[in-house]
Amino acid sequence: LITGDLTKDGEKLSHTYVISKLDELREVGIQTLVIPGNHDRGANADAVVYDGATTSPVDVATNGWFATQYANYGYGSTSERESTSLTYACEPIEGLVVIGIDSGTDGMLSSATLNWIVGKASVAQESGKRVIAMMHHPLIPHVTNAESLVPTYVISNHDHIRKALIDAGIKVIFTGHFHTSDIAKDFNDELTAEIYDVNTGSLISYPCDYREVTISGDLSELSLTTGH
Repeated sequence: LITGDLTKDGEKLSHTYVISKLDELREVGIQTLVIPGNHDRGANADAVVYDGATTSPVDVATNGWFATQYANYGYGSTSERESTSLTYACEPIEGLVVIGIDSGTDGMLSSATLNWIVGKASVAQESGKRVIAMMHHPLIPHVTNAESLVPTYVISNHDHIRKALIDAGIKVIFTGHFHTSDIAKDFNDELTAEIYDVNTGSLISYPCDYREVTISGDLSELSLTTGH
């Protein structure tokens, strides 16, 4: 699971390079699922190609281009897409539904997207399936007052979104964005259900954290270790 910011500024050339590496994993049987981060598409004047000390502008990914290029990594025919974003749901392992949430370039979810996510999670739970989610922007503030200092640190309206995901039965979400590694937990208002936000730092930021998740055969337990 790669929670966004696959490239520096959304350059198509960079995405093509990343996909070539994901293809290598796929060829040996390792399935990857991705979602876009705030750096992965849209107009960006910093998207350039280098030739020595000279830079030139390059094409940047759009939503449609991104979905087409990453068809093997979450956006193919075996996934269901939400019509207004790059949010999707798939079942890579029987009984385990993964919802990839597109938090946009500004860390915001529309009501339509949130309703779609809640609907998919609720249907999966009613069918006896487990649900995990991933999103670029954190769902829970991991650093005290960080959302006041950096407004885009967490997803906008995070209290409301968090409660909606908890009520839909989602117990764990994997996030990135802020180059920190921390696991936070929060509850619904009645303190009867919880969600864990597993926030992981960038692979380009020391000590280059990654997570390894093990799910039990009956999908009832999830354990997590951190490597560097």
